[in-house]
Amino acid sequence: MIVLLRQLPVLILSLFSLCAVASEPPSQGISFSASRIIYMEEDRNGVTLEIQNSNAAPYLLQSWIVHSVQSETVLDISPFIVTPPLSRIEPDGALSLRIRRNAQALPDDRESVFFISIRAIATSDAIKETDQLIITVTSKMKIFYRPQQLARRAIADIRGQLRFRLQKGELIAQNPTPYW
Repeated sequence: MIVLLRQLPVLILSLFSLCAVASEPPSQGISFSASRIIYMEEDRNGVTLEIQNSNAAPYLLQSWIVHSVQSETVLDISPFIVTPPLSRIEPDGALSLRIRRNAQALPDDRESVFFISIRAIATSDAIKETDQLIITVTSKMKIFYRPQQLARRAIADIRGQLRFRLQKGELIAQNPTPYW
């Protein structure tokens, strides 16, 4: 019983913080249904990414696939295509992006990683005055391509294979597994 009494203040504070979070108004912006995409080889019809616009103004969304997080250029030959590559998303509206794989060969013994870049461009409806600063935001999200021979949920099996060491004040991680 003493343990429960000691935990009571923490429980009460947790309840107050939940009430505070629940009373905050929802934030506005462009949001995504996922923070990363795992594209399984057997997903022959592609995968879908849902996008929500909780703003009061429409936006144009431009999407493309890149090889690295620093890259902004569209790949000449990409193993994936995004449709639609440019679309308007209405206020309080939703949009579905479809990511499909083409016939380009990818390794079948390990995961491959790519990035989908999604740029939200303010439309002229969003610009009410001429002296406003308009910022275009590009969001990047990882796409993991997982070959069929890799197990869906092997994380528990491989986490023991990861190795970490300190070298000259830096933490070095080694991942000998086929998973990113």
